[in-house]
Amino acid sequence: MALPNFQVVVSTFDAGVSRFSRDNSGVSLGPSALAEIEAAPWSGPLDGFDVGPLTQVSMINSTFGNLEVVIVDPGGALQHYYQVADGTWYLGATIEVPFGMGRGGGAPSLIQRRVPQPRARHADFELLVPSNGGTVFHFTRHNDQAGYPWTFDSMSGFGIEVLGVALIESDYGNLECVFASQRDAELWHFYRDPVTFIWTPSTALPITSGSGAGLADGRLANPGAYGSPGMAQLDPRASPAGAGHQNFEVVAPTPAGTLAHYYRDNFSETWFATEEFGLDNYATFVTLIKSSDFNSLEVIADGLTHYRRDADGGDWTQTAAFAGDSSGGAAGFAEDFLIVYDNTTGPVGNIPNDYVPSETGGQITLAGDARFIQQVTIFFYCNASPGSLGGPGVSAVLRFYLNDGPGGAPGTQFYESPIFPVNLSQCQSAPKSRP
Repeated sequence: MALPNFQVVVSTFDAGVSRFSRDNSGVSLGPSALAEIEAAPWSGPLDGFDVGPLTQVSMINSTFGNLEVVIVDPGGALQHYYQVADGTWYLGATIEVPFGMGRGGGAPSLIQRRVPQPRARHADFELLVPSNGGTVFHFTRHNDQAGYPWTFDSMSGFGIEVLGVALIESDYGNLECVFASQRDAELWHFYRDPVTFIWTPSTALPITSGSGAGLADGRLANPGAYGSPGMAQLDPRASPAGAGHQNFEVVAPTPAGTLAHYYRDNFSETWFATEEFGLDNYATFVTLIKSSDFNSLEVIADGLTHYRRDADGGDWTQTAAFAGDSSGGAAGFAEDFLIVYDNTTGPVGNIPNDYVPSETGGQITLAGDARFIQQVTIFFYCNASPGSLGGPGVSAVLRFYLNDGPGGAPGTQFYESPIFPVNLSQCQSAPKSRP
């Protein structure tokens, strides 16, 4: 099975922002997986763009098929760059901060949402950037609009002086973030309410140790947070109630220069401290991703050092120190992914509007040999205006079957999603094509 490569961009002293890559083709995930992972070669700098040294960066691998990078340059200006399939980098946009609100002052955190806006092919980008005044800027790039404009969403102070920020979209449907506070060396978890669009303190209080304020145990020799943390969401740990919302995982630099790992058990909504690692790294910036294919947490610290940890537990392991000419700033870290099935040229079936549950679908033939499904997007339309439908709300369930029934028909069901609501705002009175 082919495994996707890792991509890293980092500010370097002599080459601006440079890209490095790890070739994972030699990793089998068999009994010798750890040795193969440690032997997987990093290469670079491969390419990049010149924006000067000491530039802070964040990167995603988007559904456009591009690497997308947002930088905060030494003067606090925000810019978006992207790399297309042939390796060429382009300046996408300068991201404007409204007049009088300051400028960028720390490492950005960029994500792409999971679900596109109605009739859009690509989900929006969301960006958080610490300002030079200790607040946080929130921007959105609207991928459903012509020209893909960036808009300023909000500026939040959170009552703390923000030093660094990490952003994810969780399986709660929220934007979730963790901030490192310059004022008191604490980590704070906030979420953005999807109804009010207000950033709100979560039920977990500031992460400290000793006093237990929001932290279930204090196993860290060097408590506190300094610099820019990383955040991800991993599979849930075992609980009596079984699977629920996936746990949140955070790695943050400490004032002593070590790295501390925390997680939130989303069954009990309790934060835990697990361990310190990177004892000689003296990192101030962390980028953390969840690798679905490797079933692991992966960290780049200060653009210099790579660590990993199995999702099922175990110790953090340093696998490489690969960017020796790095300026030591924040790095962008992403995992390649492949679209294994795309059928957006026509409908796969029709469900009559009679409020009788029925099922429709199509056969999926996966290209290549990637088999870890990370995202499924379904488009639909209906032939009536929302006000004319009446009756109960509309909901749906996604199921996957093996073609092991009679004559190759669908047979064994091997996946069923939770029930999810259908957004009737996408209905058309007389659709000519599917959105």
